[in-house]
Amino acid sequence: FCCLIFLRKEQDTCLMVAWNAAEQDRTFQPPRLAPVHHWKTLLNTAQPGFGTSTNLAPSTEPMSLPGGSMTVMIGRAN
Repeated sequence: FCCLIFLRKEQDTCLMVAWNAAEQDRTFQPPRLAPVHHWKTLLNTAQPGFGTSTNLAPSTEPMSLPGGSMTVMIGRAN
């Protein structure tokens, strides 16, 4: 289980991208989100249950990454 959190410069909104690569090779690496230049990487860690924070809610727009399922959450930064 991996998490990526991005902080948007214009406002304290977090975008958490979590994907499950359990069926993939352990060396699986997600593609960089370079085109989204206004998002700044804050955290790249593996903490199960991080997405259970009450200030996060599922996004209305589904997203996908090659090689695994993915859940996107939008929430306010603490």
